[in-house]
Amino acid sequence: RPELSQLCLDMGADSVIIGADESHDASFDTVFDTTGSPEGLATALRLARHRVHLKSTHGRSVMALNHLSEMVVDELSLGPVPHGPAVLGEREKFSLTLGFPQHLLALPSVPATIIAAMKSDWTGLHCRQDSLAKVARQCVRDGLQGRYDAVVVSSLEEVDAVIRPQPGQAASLLRPGGHILLSCEQADSLLVEAICGRGLLLQSSRCGDFSQAIALLEQEPSMLARLANGMISHVYPVQQINDAFAIAGDSAQAIKVVVNTLDDGR
Repeated sequence: RPELSQLCLDMGADSVIIGADESHDASFDTVFDTTGSPEGLATALRLARHRVHLKSTHGRSVMALNHLSEMVVDELSLGPVPHGPAVLGEREKFSLTLGFPQHLLALPSVPATIIAAMKSDWTGLHCRQDSLAKVARQCVRDGLQGRYDAVVVSSLEEVDAVIRPQPGQAASLLRPGGHILLSCEQADSLLVEAICGRGLLLQSSRCGDFSQAIALLEQEPSMLARLANGMISHVYPVQQINDAFAIAGDSAQAIKVVVNTLDDGR
């Protein structure tokens, strides 16, 4: 929508591109996907050179992944296994953005050579290779959900299974902010090609640190005013929450919809 282009400029963007074509492929170091649509991730992967940061939680399946929204809620990342000739560059990327995991789980499908290389490259790494079902049962039994810093997998199906190993339970084998490392020889999808073929890193975050955000807005009242006036398109009392959800689902009309739960109208 043209008005959103102007809003981007009002919020501080240097420029706006509408309908990025092939000439923009791999043109941006980092791309944030805030579209709220499965198609947005495909565009972001095409445009990004090094990293896509996912914010969308639309709850739909994307590129054979059913739990991508849950990945964002848990603030997990998905990236290539740092090993082999590119290990130095991958180690630098991880040290700058993710830190190094200490407790790692590798699923049985991951080749032993990859595990050996990671143990050799990462000092102090505690690695376990075991079946997902066995580890999930143990975690449930011992109350250790989210015990691993990273899990190494070899397919997108395993990515899904790591994010939500137990049907009906909103719990992952990874700690919040943990990492899924994908080792896959066949790039059979755009996502696998981007990660394993180009070494792209898919990060996510849901809310972030509210204390830092509040402090920043207190220091920059003009930013607060721009956000309030530009980003909030609708405000509803809690009695009209159904109307609020209906309008929020219409991206042609709404940007951010606020539901007011206070009685004094604030």
